[in-house]
Amino acid sequence: MIKVLIIDNEEESIRAVRQRLDERDEFESEWCGFDEAREKINRFLPHAVVLDLLEESTDGTPSAEQSLTVDEFIWKSRFCPVIVYSAEPDIYPAQRADARFVKRIKKGSDSDIAVVNELIDLQPYIEALAKAEDHIRESLALAMRHVAPYAVEAHSRTKDAEETIVRMGRRRLAAQMDAMLIDDQSTLKSWEMYLCPPVSTHIQLGDIIQDAHWGNDDPNSFRLVLSPSCDMVSNKSDMVSNKDRTAKISHVLVARCCSIDQALSRLGLEEAKKEKLDPSRLGLPRGYIEEIVFLPKLSKRIPTMAANLKELVLIPIDQIASGQDVDDGSPHFVRVASIDSPFREAVMWAYLQSAGRPGLPDRDFEAWRGEIVAARKSK
Repeated sequence: MIKVLIIDNEEESIRAVRQRLDERDEFESEWCGFDEAREKINRFLPHAVVLDLLEESTDGTPSAEQSLTVDEFIWKSRFCPVIVYSAEPDIYPAQRADARFVKRIKKGSDSDIAVVNELIDLQPYIEALAKAEDHIRESLALAMRHVAPYAVEAHSRTKDAEETIVRMGRRRLAAQMDAMLIDDQSTLKSWEMYLCPPVSTHIQLGDIIQDAHWGNDDPNSFRLVLSPSCDMVSNKSDMVSNKDRTAKISHVLVARCCSIDQALSRLGLEEAKKEKLDPSRLGLPRGYIEEIVFLPKLSKRIPTMAANLKELVLIPIDQIASGQDVDDGSPHFVRVASIDSPFREAVMWAYLQSAGRPGLPDRDFEAWRGEIVAARKSK
């Protein structure tokens, strides 16, 4: 059953929509005004919201401010698809109008039919979100079952027990879900190495950044961050000194990205252009060959590409924006995704292999190899 909450100050204007939904077995609908919207959302837990944009302000003129505040609450506290159902749906901010999870419908003739049709179109995504929510809720319950009794027994003060439940529960939930993935025995998809958008508020080793003024389909607009994560922490309260932390470095070391054809040519695998490349030569279980790190496609975010660990650039750390809001006149880069562990560590290993381990001088490896062979033969 798909639960639909209709938020509109005038019940009469959405009566036809409710009647259409009630005629279908797969929908359950409820209605409320803006004043009770937050309470209703928390209690009803809708799978989708039909939201009016216009409501009368205190001076009697139409205003969308209250409805947009409710919309923000939905996206932050109860993420679900939103159908903007209004006499003026275009007032809804364009930057918040996700192509899949926000629909705009103008009230008018047969608009009630359009609302139902959009909900039917959204049904597969609504069901997927509900399934994911159920899985997380069950996982959280399991984590709390193990953590909460210990926290109560270990601390006499309620505040300490609460902190322990939150901190240990958070860690256990993350580890538990990772373990479930391993136990599932299903092969990871290549794009599962990404966290998109990045979870961390500061730049990390293995971040994929992009020139904000280039298109998403051009591999040459991307860079792979190689600087250690601990050197780039900033704008976060230090747990020890209670002071804001600033990054230890002013520039971030990154590797230029390139197309697959460019990467294979760099490796001398020219037969790839003739479609004769043996896939076994790509070495994908390691994720890299020599100085080339292969990066999989993430639909509509990252193209299939590679990073060249021999083409390194230093970018000022203050030119890497954490979000998508970048001034047109600036050369800023935007963090698109983070490579998650343990793949992040594999990137660092590939760089160390390619760089010959930073800080070590060149040595006579030929003589060293001969020494090892001679020592083996003497036994």
